[in-house]
Amino acid sequence: MISIPTYERACDRDAARAVGRPSIVASAILSLARASGTHHAPAAAVLAAGCSVSDRVESLFQQRGSGETAARKIVIFLLVASTMATAACLLFAEALHHTIETILG
Repeated sequence: MISIPTYERACDRDAARAVGRPSIVASAILSLARASGTHHAPAAAVLAAGCSVSDRVESLFQQRGSGETAARKIVIFLLVASTMATAACLLFAEALHHTIETILG
């Protein structure tokens, strides 16, 4: 299960991607945190989940992959590897067939 601070940071990064600039989301988080000293109820929600404002703002500006880049690299690697294996089987089909028949008797 994903922890609340991790989930908050992921949502913050999604919001930053949606608006195109992390600084806009960071500004909104800071504005809500500042307003929590007054009697605005929604502002308290920024601090309620236990993730500090500074951690959330800092995480917006850190260069972290979302996992999509790693997943894309893995998929490309698997496609290339399977294409090479298929090509090798097609190129050496007769030799492979003969070798398997010799091994099996």
